[in-house]
Parts: sequence; C-alpha cells; structure tokens
Amino acid sequence: MIDRRIVYSSGLSLLLILVFVACPPTQSTVKPVELSYAQPSATTAPSQPAIFHLKDLKWEEGKGTLAGVKVFVVYEDPVSGAKALFLKVPGKKIPDPRLHYHTDTAHSFIIEGTITSGVGDKTIAVNPGDYFRAPAGWDHKDSGCDIGFDGTIFMIIEGRPKDKGPARFDTVNIEADQATKRPIVEPNVTTKPSEPALFHMNELRWQEGVGSYKGVNIAVVHEDPVTGAKAMFLKVPANKAPDSLPHYHSDRAHSYIIEGNVGSGVGGNVLTGTAGDYFRGPANWVHKDSHSDTGALIFMIIEGRLDGNVPATFDTMSAPK
Repeated sequence: MIDRRIVYSSGLSLLLILVFVACPPTQSTVKPVELSYAQPSATTAPSQPAIFHLKDLKWEEGKGTLAGVKVFVVYEDPVSGAKALFLKVPGKKIPDPRLHYHTDTAHSFIIEGTITSGVGDKTIAVNPGDYFRAPAGWDHKDSGCDIGFDGTIFMIIEGRPKDKGPARFDTVNIEADQATKRPIVEPNVTTKPSEPALFHMNELRWQEGVGSYKGVNIAVVHEDPVTGAKAMFLKVPANKAPDSLPHYHSDRAHSYIIEGNVGSGVGGNVLTGTAGDYFRGPANWVHKDSHSDTGALIFMIIEGRLDGNVPATFDTMSAPK
C-alpha cells in the first residue's frame, strides 16, 4: 500500500475581498478591508486560519451516508454548508449497492488505500495520489475499500448560496424516483465543474505559475468560471526563497501537504507545515509567501463566491508591514 500524506501550503492562502457599494452615478466608494493577523490553530471556524496534523486527528463515527466510516471535520461553514473533512474507510467496508447522488459537488484526494465506486455496470478504482470529483447530481454507488486495507481521504464539499440553504451530503436513492434518472456519465480527465473527474498523479498537466505563484509549478484539475472555485496541485521547489512582503488574498484556501514541507511568515513567527498537515488561509489573512527547504507537493482548493459577485481570484494584495 502506498502511503501518501497531505498538507496545506502555508504561503498560499486566500481572502474574500471588498464589496463595491454603488454611489451617485459619477462616484463609487470601496468598503475598507478588515485584515487579520491571527495565528493558525486547530479550529473549524471559517474566518480563522487553521492547521491540523493528520496524526493528531480525533476520529468520530460517521452517521447517515457515512455510517461505518471514521470522520474528522476540520472546517465547516454554517451559512453555506461548505465543509472540509478527513474520512477513514475501513478495509472491511462493503460498497452500498444503491444508486444515488449528492446535492453538492465533492472534491476528494486519496491519501492511502484504493477506494472504489460503482458507475453504471463498472467499478472505478481511485488510488493514492488521485483526485476525484463527484459533481452535484452525479449518479453512482457508495465507495468501498480493498479488503484488508484502510483508506484515508481528504474531502472538500462545496457550499451553497444563502438563499438555497446550507449544502448537504445526504444520499438520495434515485431508483425510487424515475423522474430524476439521467444518463450514466463516467469520470474523465476534465476541469469542467459539472462533470465527474478522475486525475491520476502521472496525468497532471504542469504549468509555470505567474504572479503570486511565480517559481511554483501548477496543475489545475477543477475550475468554475462562475464562482471562481478552483482545485489544483502545487509543486514548490526546494530552497524557494520566502517573499519578504506581507500580503493577503481575496478568498479562502484549503491546502494539504502531500510531500515535503512549506513555511510561511505569520507576524513575527514562521509557521512550518509538513507532509500530512491541513492548512486553511481565510480571506484577508496577512502572511508572507511560502518557502521550502525540501520542496513540497500540495493539493489546494480555493472556495468560490456564492453571492453572485465577480468570481473568486487568488491575486496577491500588499498589506502594511
């Protein structure tokens, strides 16, 4: 069994940036951004920076559709329903044969174990290092795990606009609802948010980063042009020099360090994350860009905007020293 770990890249975070308020026709004013200089901690609060070490997670028994699976939630937004969690699937778990779908898109990175899911008359195997996306309304059967091998998954569930209520991860049995039956769609290598996707690590298409990503290689596996939500892998080279300028980002980011280590300056401290860590950078959080002694491989999710305003971005904004 291949053992892969994940952690979040500390210098790469996000921020929900300003709201423009319409004024008389010839003017506009900008609401000041409230910056945060908080130190990361083990918290699920969406407005706070967080760091969790995989070895320190306190697992709980899953309920409902996650019965039989160990769960640890590291982030939860009570308004949108967005959630980040680790799942531990026991090797003895047998896949649920019921065809179903979920209400909201889920992004998964497989840390260890081979996870299986039924699509039509086929069984899809998802291996360590793979990215797997189940879009809202996608018909499939519950996942299982190879007998004798526990599987560990990092998952992000996208949120919903406030007027639609919080996102849910409930299972809906569509066999009892003929009106909802849809053609079978198998996962493929696509970044389109409405389609199921499966990317193997050796299939990633790496590109040179620009702007705040300069010096880092990037492989995007999911991109929503409406909300700006994005899922990607980052390769941070060894001995990458830290950026000396404090800055912040416009939208929230969740990261997992798969390999290596990354560091980030927070106030007068330097925070270093290593393989197996989860790291969350909230909107408007001031920090310095990441550095790495060993180099690092990171999986990152940038949350999209659900208020109908411009899509989320990951631009860097200068902050007071």
